[in-house]
Amino acid sequence: MVTKDSNKQRKNAENAPLHVLRKKVSGHLSKELRQKYTTRALPIRTGDVVKIIRGKFAKKEGKVTEVDSKNSYIYVEGIQLIKKDGKTVPLKVEPSNVVVVELYKDDEKRFKHIKVKWMANKGHTNRQKRMSYAGKAQIKRKEHVWTFNQSAGTHSKGSGATLGSIIRDVLKFAENTREIKYILQNKIVLLNGKRIKDYHFPIGLFDVLEFKETGKRYRVFLTNKNKFMLKELGKTERDYRPCRIVKKSILGKQEIQVTFDNGFNWVLPKTINAKVGDSVEFDTTKQKFNEVVALKEGSKIYIVGGPHVSKFGIFKGIVKGDVTKANEVTVESNGTTFKTREKYVFAIPEDLKL
Repeated sequence: MVTKDSNKQRKNAENAPLHVLRKKVSGHLSKELRQKYTTRALPIRTGDVVKIIRGKFAKKEGKVTEVDSKNSYIYVEGIQLIKKDGKTVPLKVEPSNVVVVELYKDDEKRFKHIKVKWMANKGHTNRQKRMSYAGKAQIKRKEHVWTFNQSAGTHSKGSGATLGSIIRDVLKFAENTREIKYILQNKIVLLNGKRIKDYHFPIGLFDVLEFKETGKRYRVFLTNKNKFMLKELGKTERDYRPCRIVKKSILGKQEIQVTFDNGFNWVLPKTINAKVGDSVEFDTTKQKFNEVVALKEGSKIYIVGGPHVSKFGIFKGIVKGDVTKANEVTVESNGTTFKTREKYVFAIPEDLKL
């Protein structure tokens, strides 16, 4: 496990074994070699031809004559230092100051390693095994070997679930990927008021999922096991998503921009005052932000993490922590009072219920 302690980091670097230090004597490849071997850098070895890109000997090329793995230096042919008595000594060169322009070709083991690295460098994959799945969708054991890998979007892999998983594993509207594609391509599926066709697209807490053809609408909630469940909305329930403010930034001309938990940004009107921790209603029909729900004493909240996850409650107060302890919030729920971390508290409107 990597430590954050700077003293231990320096100690580990000083006492590292040679096979670890050897990898640190690496240099970037030239553009031609990078395109040929599809790798950015390799450990430098004796016989490689390098080009110095910084310092007194910049733009000079030479063959590597020696590699000092213990001290992380290399020696290049023709790069020498002239002493006062006229003698010449080889100059130590840092690997970060060179670019490899030609590789030593008699090392078969090295090129075998490059080939294996190229085969592993296949980039993003759409496949994800259920056993290593870390998302919020409830997928039953032994029902499916494969699930859907989440694409880049408004939610991380640990805090969201793919649209395909929701349709197949939670709502049971499809049995395989072909049926999911048919639904998304031929039926109108809206997520927070926008049509989505990608079944890898991420869904997060409180998102509103709507199927236009059937007229059904669903809102995402959490179970007591911190997994997603969908609650069908009635005809009288409003289409909105509460968005929690996680960051405030100052823009030009004294404008303030807030960032929400789902990645949305909003420039606050001068008539509205909001702070980090408050929530704002996002109207999915009109695609605009409405009222601010302040996180204050007496406001309704929803627990999104910890041992009390998925509980509704009333905010009673906050106890400020210190360097060793996080802020704690006192919550009243169903006649009982408990404490939880501030980051697990989500202020919600009064009409939002399960």
